[in-house]
Amino acid sequence: MLATLAVVLFLSLLSSGYLLLVSAPRVSQETELAREANQVLVAMVNQETGLRGWLGTADPVFLEPYQSGKESAAAGSGLLLTMAGTDSQAASQIVDILVARAAWDSWAQDAAQRDQASSPVSPAALTQFLLDGKALFDVYRAADARAMQTFTQRRDHALTDQRTALFGGSSRSRV
Repeated sequence: MLATLAVVLFLSLLSSGYLLLVSAPRVSQETELAREANQVLVAMVNQETGLRGWLGTADPVFLEPYQSGKESAAAGSGLLLTMAGTDSQAASQIVDILVARAAWDSWAQDAAQRDQASSPVSPAALTQFLLDGKALFDVYRAADARAMQTFTQRRDHALTDQRTALFGGSSRSRV
């Protein structure tokens, strides 16, 4: 009886240690990566929306969300790389996001510097310019979606591992 109790106690401690040392940090890491990637996406959407408003109206008020989104996206992108640390899969996907973001940023800088009032363009030229920007943004959005899918799948897998350890430990303690 005492040996059985010792085995149950050992298994409970083992599963608790796994939860504390392995599973909980993995869940937290993947959740934070997904959350930060989403924050960068929101900042990018703010930039895109502001630029479309600017290009359509020439009203500088639309450059405000572009500028604040640009600052937020830059800060968030740096944080994402830091958060990835030595996780090569996360880092690779974050680099894909950053490369796509840099390509769109190049287009966006050109868009923000256009002098709509003194150098108007034809509707066809503006439409093509906007479609070029949209194509670049779609590449960014796809890279972000792939990373988000990876982060959420890895988080879900870590949660499953956590539940298995938790319920496996609790079922053993009922023996």
